[in-house]
Amino acid sequence: MIKHFILHEIKKSNKARDGIFLSSITEVEKDDTANALIDDLHDAISKSSKKVYGLFSEAGTSYFHQELDLYQTNSKYDLLEKSKLFLGDLNSQSLISLINQETLSSGGHILLIEYSKESKNYIIVAMINNRLGRAINVENGVPKLVKTEQIDFQELDLACRIDMDKYKLRHAGGNYLCFMSERDSISNYFIKFIGCEKFNQNKDNSKKVVNVVNAITKDYPDKEVYRKRAYEYCEARIAANDMIDIYAMSEFIFGTSERDKIAKNADSMNIEVDNLFSMYRAEMKRFISFKFKGDWIQSLAFDRSHIGTDIIIDSQNNSVIFKNVSKLIEVIQNEDK
Repeated sequence: MIKHFILHEIKKSNKARDGIFLSSITEVEKDDTANALIDDLHDAISKSSKKVYGLFSEAGTSYFHQELDLYQTNSKYDLLEKSKLFLGDLNSQSLISLINQETLSSGGHILLIEYSKESKNYIIVAMINNRLGRAINVENGVPKLVKTEQIDFQELDLACRIDMDKYKLRHAGGNYLCFMSERDSISNYFIKFIGCEKFNQNKDNSKKVVNVVNAITKDYPDKEVYRKRAYEYCEARIAANDMIDIYAMSEFIFGTSERDKIAKNADSMNIEVDNLFSMYRAEMKRFISFKFKGDWIQSLAFDRSHIGTDIIIDSQNNSVIFKNVSKLIEVIQNEDK
């Protein structure tokens, strides 16, 4: 369901010093075409291999962030009229002012959309451009090629989707900003405009992807085989000084036909994992090792592959049996001497 569909334009080439803001007098009509576009845009962000999660700055000083909070608390807030200000006025933190500070930046159509999908509420801020194309037109049996323009989401590098439900519950944790671009290539002016300060850290991403893979394989009879593959993939990326790509990782673990398995399961589990990140080695070890501290045990660690063979769990008797531990027995016996 569409609540607001606002479209303005900033005209600026990457050689021009100042852009021109062209505002719309009405919102886009909320028809089937608009709904289809939002579905495509939402899916493009969800399925993007360039997805990065973050949070607003705790200072909350960005123009857009302040206006977003006002919009949430003021039932009479006119989003269309106010958007002309935080996107196009002369305030130093408006989008056009920040774009004009970047000589090589270029303009485009600015989308500001509030909508709900699958019982969740979102706001998207994005800049898009039409893509030139060709179409076939046949009239009276005569084929003809004609020039066309269409929206291209494949080259969408300036987009931020805000999960409004998570934002309202932000004190409970969770990343509610989702950018469609690698962290290092998101334009600085766009980050500054949105007011994002904190992105997912490598340790957070590493912990989350281990949790997702372990959850996926939890009921697999040969789960340790899949988890070892995950460890091997991560170990190879670290050795090559390269980043983890969760799509390539998923393909390596589960096969070519399951390339999006990790991403899909992360979404269904409501876990925000960046699609590209550097693996944190300590977290990676959880694929193959088990650590425990509790009950009367100070510290316990072992390779997961021993569970079920050398380590037998007896739930009825509330006990765990360790087999083939001659060195452990020898150490314990020597301690008693």
